[in-house]
Amino acid sequence: MAAAPITLPGTVRTATAVTTWTTASTGGAPGYRQPTITILVPNGINSNQCRIRVSDYYGTLLGDMSDANFTIAPSNDITVTSPNGGESMVGLSTYTISWTNLPSASGQYYLQYSVDNGSSWTNITSNITGNAYAWSVPNIPSNQCLIKVLDYNNTCKFDERRCSRAAPITLRGTRPHSSRTFVWNTH
Repeated sequence: MAAAPITLPGTVRTATAVTTWTTASTGGAPGYRQPTITILVPNGINSNQCRIRVSDYYGTLLGDMSDANFTIAPSNDITVTSPNGGESMVGLSTYTISWTNLPSASGQYYLQYSVDNGSSWTNITSNITGNAYAWSVPNIPSNQCLIKVLDYNNTCKFDERRCSRAAPITLRGTRPHSSRTFVWNTH
């Protein structure tokens, strides 16, 4: 968690490059005064060209920006060790997700997966301890899968890794005969 002292009410924006701004906090309506705002810095940002900009409520009249760049570095509190990128997982099988952690992590974790390159996330489990989890892989074909391990007490501490998933087509029967019936995507 990083604190940003703010002297004007309005919107606090952070930038990873001077041309790209992301709203980090929005203050109250006109006339609202809050001397400081604490913002959570999301993990995954790795830039030495960061700045903070404060603007009035409507973003047009008053404002100021950091005089110099500062650095935001990603947290290494949690590191996913498996999958580590490029693994293929078989739908309806069990895959062990594992990770390491620094003492700064709480020791309690959320696990999530995405099949759309991180646009949406599905919970696998939450509030677990240890450094490994046997996951029942869903039968959802995708080559845009990600696994994420997050600190249960501070979700700004996380790591995610790419994995490829290929859901198998499982056939019943050992060899095709004209009188056999094949059932797709079943045990």
